[in-house]
Amino acid sequence: MKPILFNTEMVRAIMNKDKDTTRRNIKNAEILIHDNYVNIYGLDRSGNRRENDVCGFPYTTQEKISEYMCKVYAPYKVGDILYVRETWLQLDDDYKVVSGKLDKDNMGKNIIFKADKESEKRVAEIKAKWRPSIHMPQKVAKRFSRVTSIKCERLLEITEEKAIAEGCPGVKFDNNEKKYPDINCFNVRWIIPPQSQFLELWNSTISKADYDRYGWEANPWVWVLGFEPISKEEAYNLDKAA
Repeated sequence: MKPILFNTEMVRAIMNKDKDTTRRNIKNAEILIHDNYVNIYGLDRSGNRRENDVCGFPYTTQEKISEYMCKVYAPYKVGDILYVRETWLQLDDDYKVVSGKLDKDNMGKNIIFKADKESEKRVAEIKAKWRPSIHMPQKVAKRFSRVTSIKCERLLEITEEKAIAEGCPGVKFDNNEKKYPDINCFNVRWIIPPQSQFLELWNSTISKADYDRYGWEANPWVWVLGFEPISKEEAYNLDKAA
């Protein structure tokens, strides 16, 4: 079972069945293409370093690159079970914040998640601070998914349909005619296209230090994961069987 990070907005999109795809930067390998000649450098799935990996084909298509990358370098594969790391908090029996480290004697007790709106209201009332998703252990995870597909592509290849699958529905003009009456004369379909909404989401996850390499304008190679939510019970049964 492997962890995957989602911010609160995206967890809610998954809960509402508005998101079944996620893109992640390829950080374990670098793909260099010159005149269609492909060289790959990095750590493969087993953690072995490969230098000047030409993949057995000096000239190829992007589909072949994706196929090879997923076979040799991808950290995920179809059927992998993922537990969602999300913003969370543990409360005591009086619904006061458990300070310091997780109460291991009561593992999983009174764990609440920001994506659940009632929990967000409760934490606001007691003026507590949420714990970052990166510090959420597997044993308290509430949401799980199974990988249904994986490929790699360039970030800017995202289409309107793909952006919607990422949980970025955009803002349609036909839902905002009263708010933007003057736009109608231009026959505009989108006020905010899904790709533009995804662009903002993507760049919000990239640190300033990494922007030149992984930001939108850098057009990095990314893993594209398709997934489906499953229950906690199913996740642990599948993980145990594996």
